[in-house]
Amino acid sequence: MFERFLKKSGIIHQKTIPYSSEQNGSSERMNKMIVEKARCLLYDAHLDKKFWAETTNTAVYLRIRSIASGLNDKTPFEIWMDKKPNIKYLRIFGSNVMIHIPKEKRTKWNRNSKKLILVDYTDTAKGYIV
Repeated sequence: MFERFLKKSGIIHQKTIPYSSEQNGSSERMNKMIVEKARCLLYDAHLDKKFWAETTNTAVYLRIRSIASGLNDKTPFEIWMDKKPNIKYLRIFGSNVMIHIPKEKRTKWNRNSKKLILVDYTDTAKGYIV
């Protein structure tokens, strides 16, 4: 079915030689850029490598909301969604944050907040991943 779609669309499907990732240049450069950005975020925030997945998500999240010279100084988000991204809520990755503990989850003399670390953003809720 896939091969039929490609032929119908006039697309020539060329596979790379196994173990020669350099043949897929632009994708490999993007992957390298994301990994390097994630590594810098982890290092700068003094976080353990176990947060690599959240850090990589954050690197991609920031990348698609950053201006790209190849896109006439627009962001990938802007090209895809046809509107400028809202970046007013961005905070420093790895920074300390205080989260509110709802009264239903605490007793009268318990703390009403807890100190955590910001590690990612979410598109599905109005908040952060901590």
